[in-house]
Amino acid sequence: MDQKELDKKISQIAEESEKIMVSCPRAAHHFEHIKRVLKLGLEIGKEEGADMAILKPAILMHDLGRTCEDGKTHHSKFSVDVAKKVLEKVDYPKEYWGPILYAIENHSWRSTAERKEAQILQDADKLDAIGAIGLARGFAFGGSNNWPEYNPEDPFLKQDRPMENYTVDHIYWKILRLKRKMHTKKGKELAEEREKFVREFLDRMEKELNGEL
Repeated sequence: MDQKELDKKISQIAEESEKIMVSCPRAAHHFEHIKRVLKLGLEIGKEEGADMAILKPAILMHDLGRTCEDGKTHHSKFSVDVAKKVLEKVDYPKEYWGPILYAIENHSWRSTAERKEAQILQDADKLDAIGAIGLARGFAFGGSNNWPEYNPEDPFLKQDRPMENYTVDHIYWKILRLKRKMHTKKGKELAEEREKFVREFLDRMEKELNGEL
């Protein structure tokens, strides 16, 4: 299959994925998230020499399982099942299925991704959870779960305590732990800058709460 035909099939995957993601109940995981991760993934992938025939479809389909997650099974498992149907529908070359599905199944920040394209997807997905966009998504996630913005007794986790259902807790316990989990050089560079912004935001927020600004 030549590159032109392969690109056509990837475009079909993008169309199918967007249709499916319309029904996603999570505001932080709509198709706009997919488009941002794709942009980041391509930037990293070019530097890492990734196989785009694997990387692009994996990114486009990595969150398809968000539309049917049940709170018991991780959405990546559901994403693999839905992705198989999409690959079948567009008649995507079988030799790419294994690496694509592996990347999707292991895209969670908690997973150990060992293959290049899986690591790039994981880095790009994590990057969209850091920085200004990451903060916006974090507060959207907190709001969808009816979380208060912060714990009034300990807004910025000065105490040694586990995470509770507050958005600022989520920022400390997840967002500020993502940089150390990056695989690629470019991913680490981008994460450094984005994390800096998050810390500046928290510093500003603390000063406002303390009446200093």
